Amino acid sequence: MSVPENMHGGSRLFFFGTVAAVALLALFLFWSCLHYFFVTDDFALIEAGRAPLSTGIPHHFTPGADEQFRPLAQYGYFWLVNDLFGLSPLRWHVANFVLHIIVVAIATDVFRQLLAHRLASAGASIAFGIHSSLFLVFAWVAIAGEIWITLFALVSVSLYLRHLRRGELWSLGGAVAACILALLSKEMAISVPLILLLAQVLFAPGSNRLIGRRIWLRWSAAPFIIVWLGYLLLVRRVQGVPEAGPYAPQIEPGAGWTFLTYLWWTVDIGRFRDFPATWFLALVGAGLIGVTVWAVFRRERVALFGLGWFAIGIGPVLFLPDHMFHYYLYWPLGGIALVFGVLIQRWMSLPASDQLRYAGLALVLIALIAGNFRGVQYQHEHDQTMMQADQGERVLQVLNEEIPDPVDGTTIHFVEPASHVFHLMGYGAAPRLYNPGVQLNVYFDGHIPAPEDPSEPVYRFQWDGHTVVNVNDETASQGNH
Repeated sequence: MSVPENMHGGSRLFFFGTVAAVALLALFLFWSCLHYFFVTDDFALIEAGRAPLSTGIPHHFTPGADEQFRPLAQYGYFWLVNDLFGLSPLRWHVANFVLHIIVVAIATDVFRQLLAHRLASAGASIAFGIHSSLFLVFAWVAIAGEIWITLFALVSVSLYLRHLRRGELWSLGGAVAACILALLSKEMAISVPLILLLAQVLFAPGSNRLIGRRIWLRWSAAPFIIVWLGYLLLVRRVQGVPEAGPYAPQIEPGAGWTFLTYLWWTVDIGRFRDFPATWFLALVGAGLIGVTVWAVFRRERVALFGLGWFAIGIGPVLFLPDHMFHYYLYWPLGGIALVFGVLIQRWMSLPASDQLRYAGLALVLIALIAGNFRGVQYQHEHDQTMMQADQGERVLQVLNEEIPDPVDGTTIHFVEPASHVFHLMGYGAAPRLYNPGVQLNVYFDGHIPAPEDPSEPVYRFQWDGHTVVNVNDETASQGNH
């Protein structure tokens, strides 16, 4: 066995053409996503990025208990570009889109290293780059964190494949560095070293023996094993394992159904049903087993790598059933796109007329684009997270009208019901961001309770189901009564 030598001769023009085509399709499908307002984590991350260097960036490399370890993809990135983008939602969203196109370019390089047919690698790039599950990647600024881990992870895969094929030490060093950057981006990148080990075993297995048994790993796997173990120890030491909340892992058999749900989301590009019946998920699992058996018997190493890429890539979130989002598919999606490319490659090699093969491929790609279009439009109408963008903007408008010129020490108190507006306002960061240089005290009943004697002046608001209303007089009269 050896790494496929599939880099298409004279394919630079085709490579850039593929990336340009995916960029245009993505721009067409996700154009409306670029015009959303900020939502939830956006405010908190922008504020964290503005923290002084002495208390900001260094702190995020050694977080306290229950704090997330994401020094590069979230806090580092937001600190780096804060002065460039300010409070312009469009700039932040466009940046996410540009980063995605860079990710597509790297993914296309990976696909063309593994797929022999140009149209197969192009089809894989299209399937990856326009998938409707990426809706929040463009609509929600904070999901830049998923973009960065996917970018670094794909760079690592691309360079490691080159090392396995050519033996270049610089490509191995680059792969290790990119793997570390992915791990410093977000915890989900814990799957990256394991996927790289899978690539080595499938495409360049070791032949040495120890105590009569074959050692499938080569020496080049050692750096990734060391990095993986070191990362586990580091995160365990500085972050620990949450015992409560959406990030608290639930180790239970139900993770199998969570895996099948993510697999279904990968196939259901039109977003017809998020949580189908158990029997339907069982059929999805049977389909996966069928494809895997086919790949094993046909010795389709590339397809097996793609299936393993998906399974290992989605693994870190399978035990978080209370925090399931489609954007977690971003990094694992590359594996399914690779399998899609293998199927295209098989189709194009069938003993049929060119007209039939090209017509069939064209119909598949048209269906792919149409299905994703439907899925994106559905999310514009139904996605609960992004519905909060308009609500948050309305709340800030009310605050601006009621408190046009806040002074230092102003208290903004959101009384019950306040849970919803707590998330709309980025846990209190939004009012502070839109009143720079003013010391604001922001409290939310049930989350950040107000002191008995808050600093003056005090403005009290309440969520009415559409926006917030000033309830200062009402609250004061109740207190006097």
